[in-house]
Amino acid sequence: MNKKILLLVHLAVLLTSASFAQANLINKSTLDNIIEEKMIETQSVFEWSSLDNSQLWSALIHSDSIAAIGYKTLNIKSLRTKIHLQDLESEEWSAARNKLIDHVVKRTSEIQQKEIVSKDIMPYGYNKKLPYFLIKISDLEIIKELKTFDELRYLEVPGYSFRDEILRSGEGCGNYSETLDAADYTNITPQAVQPWSHFEHQVDCAWENSNHGEGIWIAVMDTGVSEDNPKFNDEFDEGDSAGRSIEKYGFYQNDGWADGCGHGSAMAGLALAPRGFGDYPAGVAYRSNLISYRVTNDVRINSTDEINGLGNALVDAGDDERIHIISISLGDAFSSGPVEDGILYAHNQGKLIFAAAGTSTTITNWYGVIFPASMPETVAVTGVKEGSNFSACDICHTGSEVEFVVYMERDASNNNVPTITVDNTNGEYYGYVGGSSAATASMSGIAALVWGNNPDFDKNQLINRLIQTASNYPNKDSEYGWGAVDACQAVDSTFFIPCSSSISNEISMEITSITFPATSDTGGEAEWVLQFEGDSYYFNVPVDGATGNPASFIDLAICGSTIPLTVDLGISICGDLSVAMDMQSYEDDSFTSNCTYNTGINSDDDLTNETINVELGLNSFTHSSSAGDFIIEYILYCNPTLVAGISDDTPTCHGDPINFIASPSGESNYEFYHDINLNDQLDMGESLQSGLAENYTSTSFSNGDVIGLVVSDANGCTSQSLTTLYISAENYAGANKLVGTETAEIQYETDGVIESCQIIANPAVVVYNSATEISLETGFETINGVDVHIYIEGCDVSNNLQEETNLKDH
Repeated sequence: MNKKILLLVHLAVLLTSASFAQANLINKSTLDNIIEEKMIETQSVFEWSSLDNSQLWSALIHSDSIAAIGYKTLNIKSLRTKIHLQDLESEEWSAARNKLIDHVVKRTSEIQQKEIVSKDIMPYGYNKKLPYFLIKISDLEIIKELKTFDELRYLEVPGYSFRDEILRSGEGCGNYSETLDAADYTNITPQAVQPWSHFEHQVDCAWENSNHGEGIWIAVMDTGVSEDNPKFNDEFDEGDSAGRSIEKYGFYQNDGWADGCGHGSAMAGLALAPRGFGDYPAGVAYRSNLISYRVTNDVRINSTDEINGLGNALVDAGDDERIHIISISLGDAFSSGPVEDGILYAHNQGKLIFAAAGTSTTITNWYGVIFPASMPETVAVTGVKEGSNFSACDICHTGSEVEFVVYMERDASNNNVPTITVDNTNGEYYGYVGGSSAATASMSGIAALVWGNNPDFDKNQLINRLIQTASNYPNKDSEYGWGAVDACQAVDSTFFIPCSSSISNEISMEITSITFPATSDTGGEAEWVLQFEGDSYYFNVPVDGATGNPASFIDLAICGSTIPLTVDLGISICGDLSVAMDMQSYEDDSFTSNCTYNTGINSDDDLTNETINVELGLNSFTHSSSAGDFIIEYILYCNPTLVAGISDDTPTCHGDPINFIASPSGESNYEFYHDINLNDQLDMGESLQSGLAENYTSTSFSNGDVIGLVVSDANGCTSQSLTTLYISAENYAGANKLVGTETAEIQYETDGVIESCQIIANPAVVVYNSATEISLETGFETINGVDVHIYIEGCDVSNNLQEETNLKDH
């Protein structure tokens, strides 16, 4: 065969391959419809793993052809809690990465019939801290082949542009500059204003009782900050904000740190604007330090540059020991592996990450919490309108992932919150901003106030303080989470959990004031002994009565414990509105001052014994004696005695057993349930197991399922906890192929490949479920009577099977 014939044969092969690929190419409109249908069906963030190979390849063709490839070593099953501990330059990690890169390079060279090197198709190189890389893929067969590699974690299309007009009302950019209505702020010193929303969260009181966030570093990851607004430059540390620092970094397209959108400046202003001069709005944490990361061009994380920029910024912040809080007022309806990796990296290094729940058009008001706020490693925040009953602001998203709300929209005027802005269209650098983005930035500022007053807190302690000082505590709402935080309570280092009749509590009472009755005692003062729950205290007071803190009158040399005067009231149970306390009072008129009631000559007088019902919702009671009334004012300190917890040993893939473990142990009943309708409640048909067993094991759950636990104590009190399952895919291929004899009922599922040499014997019922390929290799055998099902579907099972083959009775 001569060279001309060889060339024609080769050309024919290429044309056949191209024709095959073209036949599998899905047009953009159809692909958008497929994606939207999946989002509507799941009512959750879109996962690229839900697409088949042709759909993924089509998305690449309709974008910049750059794929995000997540990889792992063969001995790693899950990176969720240890991604920050990996040495990606080690021999094992380098081998896993290079195996995938080398394959794409080799196959691209073969397909394009020219020599390709990695830098030709990897414009970003590879990430040295996160196990992913970005690489151009233009052929369907390469996708299919990559799906067979055990080292592959995910394959996504970061540059795909979904129909933007549906997901968002805009990209969030604007100068936000507008003349402020005087009703929306209060003038404060030295020459600044305080936004109306601060008073809804008692920030004014928090300022009086805190260090204003001093010593706390907040990383704002957004579109950068203004290079023109002096409040982000020379005047950042003016006035009452003196002595703090600002740093600015650019992680988007190597294009610098300056804000070209306006959104980042408005967000940074809400959290950290200086309390200075010129009548500009002060930020919540006006003494905290700011690190501004420019990571996006707008509020959507929807391009390759933005996804890569945010992932790298999260690594940088994770490695910066100074940073306490990361504020992300960005997001998208699409999940992103590189960004998720970055969130995990920063979260695992102790950073508290707030993320916006989302704001969109009425077309998608069905949509829930967006990514990355949908991740359990972030704290989702949304905005609400002014008023006592929560109502989402300006089409802000709500949902079970929401943890906190911030007031963002006025009830009468619909005005948002004043902040400093990117430019001076109206001659000044201030205006309005709202939505869940603004709520997130404001919440970051509130957290900084609390952390500044409690510098020894770790991340979890800080979150617990915010939860316990929020309006919905102790009952989390399915749409608005824990509610609105009372910043004044939250900054108090002596804060106590408010008592609630809906839970059981260990209760102590601090007596803050006593009003004593007038007495007929001779001399200039009367000696009163008051006994609370068997503990006696001795007081010297004027005969005409007195009011004040017990410390002003108590004589600890005679009897009594330390000040403040605190009484242990024992335990309340759910439904209790009050708790009983025994109290005794009398005048000490005997020759010897003591705390024992004496009778006979010179006996003590006016003995009164009474059982007091101390009300959980009040702060005073009256004790009536024969000498007159005592008025006792108090504060109750409560510690819940029943706090449910649920943990699990989440498996690698659907079908593996999951063991759920309940806490605390030794209670009367543990009821596990599957929260199918995601309303944070146990509904009819959702119970999985109820009884004394403190653990529940099952193989029937999928990625994203929400599992609940209700713990009941001996008094019938209950406490609830929820957990979301995150189940990654596993390949049953290569070294992990299925071998041996199977006689059980079992389901093997993977987003990769299944290779089997098993013998399926009676009484086995076996399901093979792969996203890409199932190979029944030499040695595979089914015994007559067994039930074998083979699906091409993958880990997240739906009702739309692409291919089903039933080999029953083979």
